[in-house]
Amino acid sequence: SKLGASPGKPTTLIGVNTLFDPDFLIEIDATAVQPLGTRSPGARHFL
Repeated sequence: SKLGASPGKPTTLIGVNTLFDPDFLIEIDATAVQPLGTRSPGARHFL
């Protein structure tokens, strides 16, 4: 998972949640991913 690129953030929990809840991933991709461009590759990888 490339979501771990943001230290100090609960990226691990987010990564686990996205594996079981695709809708949650979409919500993250529409919100946190845009201001934090470093998460974009990770989110697209899960998609």
